[in-house]
Amino acid sequence: MTKLLRASLLHCLLFAHITGLAITVDQLDANLGIEVVIFNQDGIPSAQEYKSNLSIFFQSDFVWSWNQNNDRLSFVPYLRIDQQDHARSHSDIRELLWTHLHRDWHLKVGLAKVFWGVTEFNHLVDVINQTDLVESIDGEEKLGQPMINLSMIKDWGLLDLYVLTGFRERTFPGKEGRLRAQVTVDPERVHYESTDGDQHIDFAIRWSDTFKYFDLGAYIFDGTNREPLFDIQLATYPAQNTDYVAIANYLQMMQFGVDFQAVVNNWLFKLEALWRETLQNQYTAAQLGIEYTLYNALGRQADLGILLEYGWDERGIESLSIIQNDLFIGGRLTLNDFESSELLFGLAYDQDYHSHIAFIEFTQSTSQNTQLSLEARSFKAKNPQDYLYNIAGDDYIQLTFEHFF
Repeated sequence: MTKLLRASLLHCLLFAHITGLAITVDQLDANLGIEVVIFNQDGIPSAQEYKSNLSIFFQSDFVWSWNQNNDRLSFVPYLRIDQQDHARSHSDIRELLWTHLHRDWHLKVGLAKVFWGVTEFNHLVDVINQTDLVESIDGEEKLGQPMINLSMIKDWGLLDLYVLTGFRERTFPGKEGRLRAQVTVDPERVHYESTDGDQHIDFAIRWSDTFKYFDLGAYIFDGTNREPLFDIQLATYPAQNTDYVAIANYLQMMQFGVDFQAVVNNWLFKLEALWRETLQNQYTAAQLGIEYTLYNALGRQADLGILLEYGWDERGIESLSIIQNDLFIGGRLTLNDFESSELLFGLAYDQDYHSHIAFIEFTQSTSQNTQLSLEARSFKAKNPQDYLYNIAGDDYIQLTFEHFF
């Protein structure tokens, strides 16, 4: 366990000890999963000469409460063991959080996840937590962030103040891992603009409110950029003395972001936008989306949502993001059946590089305590300057079975 996680554990236990009387266990859940991935072809690097991969993962969720449920301590450990990629075999604490509830304010201390965003395909404003890239390429999986969060409930909206007490580095696939750049990231060599390194304290403030037809949020973030830049250097350890590696470099940044969502009959309008300034540059980016829902579609109890989004980055092809001038179209089918079946599908098209990603995701509960998930992605890219070019041969189908205890 890292120093950062140990500190979060000590903070939570200290608060629980000071405030705790008659602590009871309110929740004790767990899930065990098996994931099988089949690739269409071998990877380009020699270490990726395999077409299948098996991994197992385990997550549990403990919740203790006291003080008439006004105080609670949550603990969510996570473990994955991967057949091929040693970097993907890892353990983590997703959440270790003490929460105190008051009539018009809430206080959270510890390791937590905070999600900001309204769009479907790209969450520009979701800036608090670091991405756990070994878990999924879509960036949806996040690492817990050490924090102190004060939420104040006012007539004019919800005001959140954050003190982020430490930084967590992004995880990356190892040399044997698929769905990565051709040059692997060296986890032992990391550079920071701040002399405080991963102990730099970040700050954020966010206001949000719900109105009659729309939701609106705005925030300011000042701290370490969760998205690193990369320097390509020679490897320094004997096992890879002829290889080049990428060195992650984390700059400081100031970011202002807004998110907006409006409901008009069957229509849903979404917007996420940001302005970011770092030592390297300053730029704006936005993700604009429209969703139209057909209720009771297909002649049965099913809802079909038609999705259309556009992602824009002022930096254009110089952007480090794969989304700089991209069009997304897709759909979400919810069957409203006993098995809670849901299908999400779509196509992302890059208008600069003329590359695309096609995907489909399906989930269904096979019983009260089990769930089956199917995911497939296909990548097409011909321009070496396009990031997708690195994974153009990594088309895959992934089957996941989970059992909940």
